[in-house]
Parts: sequence; C-alpha cells; structure tokens
Amino acid sequence: PRLSYTEDTITITWDPVPPAEGTAALAYGVYRPDGSALTADPVPQAEATDKAIEWGAERCYEVRSVAVVEGARIESAPSPRQC
Repeated sequence: PRLSYTEDTITITWDPVPPAEGTAALAYGVYRPDGSALTADPVPQAEATDKAIEWGAERCYEVRSVAVVEGARIESAPSPRQC
C-alpha cells in the first residue's frame, strides 16, 4: 500500500490485483496491524480512507484481496505493512 495524508484524512491506495481468468473482479479489505478492519465490508476500488487521525501516533495498514466463492469469503495473505 501507499499512504498519503492531509490534516484530517489518511488515504491508502494500492495496485489492484487482476482477477483470474473467468472470475469476477476482486474486492479488498484494509486492516490495521491489530487485525481490526478499517473497511467494514470489502471495497471494490483500490483506495480507502481513514479519518481517525491522531497526530504523533503511527498508523499502519495492510491490504488483502477478497473473493466470494459460493458464498464463502476468501482472503489473501496480507500485503506488507505500510506505516
């Protein structure tokens, strides 16, 4: 992931993963290192925002690609952490 910020928002972006041939586009889950989800549901775009800015505190994020197969949510391993 790549991070950018303003005085009130952190924006997390990443390169989208191309879906396997014959499958639907992937969605993405964005997580904090403690395992809590930044996005309640997977997002279809390769961008998410965090408005919980606390100046002087380090914020880190991981991204996982998400596919739903026969009603089951399958997530990839996490991306490298970005802070």
